[in-house]
Amino acid sequence: LIWVMVFALFSINYILIYLSETHLGSGIVAVLFGTQPFFVFFFGYLFAGERSSAATWLGAALALAGVAVISLVGEQQGSWIFALAAVASAAVSAVGMAYAKRKARFDPLATLPISMLIAGAATLVLGIAFEHPALASALAPASLASLLYLALLGSAVAFFLNLWLLKRISVAAVGLTSLVTP
Repeated sequence: LIWVMVFALFSINYILIYLSETHLGSGIVAVLFGTQPFFVFFFGYLFAGERSSAATWLGAALALAGVAVISLVGEQQGSWIFALAAVASAAVSAVGMAYAKRKARFDPLATLPISMLIAGAATLVLGIAFEHPALASALAPASLASLLYLALLGSAVAFFLNLWLLKRISVAAVGLTSLVTP
């Protein structure tokens, strides 16, 4: 479970989505990542044996249409390879979510911190190697405060709640959060 979380929830999907964000507008990326619930429905059935109803599929399709209406403003341009990266990010994330549902009996505090630490360290090394950040800006107090906020509230708390919910409700319902975020 820890290694699936490292790769599917905390590294590969984020690398793919950030890569797509560097070459596509955020609106199109939001719509493409909004396909995640459909992958969750499939992988939720595959890994956790959860069936989703036609009403669930229809509701997700309507919600995705709503995301498209609010997100796709102006001309949308970009390469198909980066669009594919955004959809692949949604699929990889769905695999991680459905697998976490299958293993929901584990306490999130037993799996989450180590998974996030491993993925964060690996992604940090890759980011420094490939992005060549300006260390003075990256280590500025405002940058560090933003990073701390995102690490604690945007990641640790959010993913704890996500795993906590997976113990209590269907993976399909949790998967719909990608349509609420935009």
